[in-house]
Amino acid sequence: MTAPAWIEAVVQEFGKAAGLPGLALNGRGAAAITFENGSALRLEYAFDSLVVALTLPARLDPAAAARLLAYAHPEA
Repeated sequence: MTAPAWIEAVVQEFGKAAGLPGLALNGRGAAAITFENGSALRLEYAFDSLVVALTLPARLDPAAAARLLAYAHPEA
């Protein structure tokens, strides 16, 4: 999926500001930065938008998983 030129430019400018001048969306419209602590910042052109996601490593035991799910969807 090809992102519009302005989104490509935004990702490139973000990369330059972060000290990663080669950061760009790949042929599938995605880019990712993985940090030393295991977290990752992902950028993806999808649904006619730039989707930004941050993943964090977590040690999940059943109680922690229940708290996380309750926080994400309190009505369930």
